[in-house]
Amino acid sequence: IGYAPLYDSGSMLLKGRLLALESNSPLAGYKIEVYDEDIVFDDRLGWCYSDPQGKFELRFEEPDFKDTAPPDLEGKPELKLRILDIAGYRW
Repeated sequence: IGYAPLYDSGSMLLKGRLLALESNSPLAGYKIEVYDEDIVFDDRLGWCYSDPQGKFELRFEEPDFKDTAPPDLEGKPELKLRILDIAGYRW
């Protein structure tokens, strides 16, 4: 899993691929919820599903994780993923 800024626009792109640990086969249809981990409250940045190859992609904007009121203590987002299978069971 990796993420990178998109140019100087304030947009971020998170990309990854879910694979079964034992067989290395793709895990399709899993829900990926992405959060910016903070001390008090984790900011939800968005969610997406893995495709038939297990790949997923999520775009989010800087205001989704930055504080609007001074002082802004956020630098880069500290990403936390929550993975849910088709039945909704959290991994």
